[in-house]
Amino acid sequence: MTVTVVEPEQRKDGKRRWAQRFFPQTAGLDQCDACRNAASSPDPVRAVLSAVPDKLLRACGGVVPPGAMRILREELQYRSVRQLTARIERRWWGSWASRLLFREPDEKQEGYRPDDVVQWLLLPTDCPAQCEDGFSPDDPDRPCPHCRSNRPATFAAGDDNTEPAPAPAASRTTSEAIAYRPPMNECTGRGSTCGLPVAASYTQCPDCLDWPRCACGCRYDPELGQACSGCRSFSA
Repeated sequence: MTVTVVEPEQRKDGKRRWAQRFFPQTAGLDQCDACRNAASSPDPVRAVLSAVPDKLLRACGGVVPPGAMRILREELQYRSVRQLTARIERRWWGSWASRLLFREPDEKQEGYRPDDVVQWLLLPTDCPAQCEDGFSPDDPDRPCPHCRSNRPATFAAGDDNTEPAPAPAASRTTSEAIAYRPPMNECTGRGSTCGLPVAASYTQCPDCLDWPRCACGCRYDPELGQACSGCRSFSA
């Protein structure tokens, strides 16, 4: 390992009291050349697997589960390497990076293992439009029209057309758990293009309703007071 030393008089930051020492990056030193260059590999399977986090791969014993390999080869028929890599990174950093990779089953919930997590990162959604977790595969900023049009509707109290309760988490299949989105009301402002989540008693967000701003900068409902809830509770 070579350490680069910059003498005090040669430092460019003007701090000439001490010498600078630059150490080489050690990430990947325990990997072979093929593994270090997997992301740019011409082999699509190897390129996608390079996105699987090292933490998860170590939990699987350093080997990609056969079930995940089968799913990956099937998905490569319909998705590009870039799309599958983005799917893994989105689901990992959006959920699994901060969750346990192993859970024992009990009477209230099902258990899972790291092998299951790898498969969940690769599985497609159940959307008939073949979206990517609620968004278009070609444009990650454009919501899937099928998923948006099929979200659970809200009903007034006493209405006979009540929406059936969603299946409990323990009863969902793997693909249902990935595609599940909690029901929420969306802002109908800007010609129904805003889409921000709003409280159940409102149909538009504070910006679209043009609510006044509190002294702290937050918008507040003028029908509830002359300041936001935080400032009202502080002054009380």
